[in-house]
Amino acid sequence: MATKTTAKLKTTKKIGKKTFVVASPEICFWVNSGPIVRSLPDLVEALKTMSDEQYSYHVNDDKNDFSRWIEDVLGDKTLAKALMKYKTRTGTLKAVSARLKDFYKI
Repeated sequence: MATKTTAKLKTTKKIGKKTFVVASPEICFWVNSGPIVRSLPDLVEALKTMSDEQYSYHVNDDKNDFSRWIEDVLGDKTLAKALMKYKTRTGTLKAVSARLKDFYKI
């Protein structure tokens, strides 16, 4: 008989008056041959250091893994939708950084 797991998959971190999601290891984002991302600030740091090849593994004409993860795991539909138009690492980095500054006041 299967048992119900009680592990927390997400936690939240409060910055000022806003709260953002921090993913647990089970649902974090694993950059291809790179770092593990648990939150938007983690994603900013990963985008700064990943190669264009690593980025292209996750974002191309057929998919945008970052957008999907942000919507499905972090629950930020606004940012997820905005990221669909970016096909470069620098564009994605600017969009995520701007979202952190505008929405979360980081």
